[in-house]
Amino acid sequence: MDNVADEINNLVQRYGKEVVAQIEKRIDVTADEILDYIKKNAPRSSRGNKHLADSFVKTKIGDITYISSQTKGRLVHLIELGFKHTSGKFVKG
Repeated sequence: MDNVADEINNLVQRYGKEVVAQIEKRIDVTADEILDYIKKNAPRSSRGNKHLADSFVKTKIGDITYISSQTKGRLVHLIELGFKHTSGKFVKG
């Protein structure tokens, strides 16, 4: 009976590890999809080559994956929430 309980415990632990690995893989894929979307849709200036869209990166620290702007963090809220351009045109989030 102890062997059965041990085997069930081992199966559950293996299954849990497999599920965690699948979730981590899906998070990574989703982060890549979000990053691709941002790079395709964030504004690009006609001046220079340091565009907001190109400043975003995916970073993983421990179990946490996040996307942020390396150089233009003060502008990110404009992309997320939308903003009114100096010309008066509203740019949606």
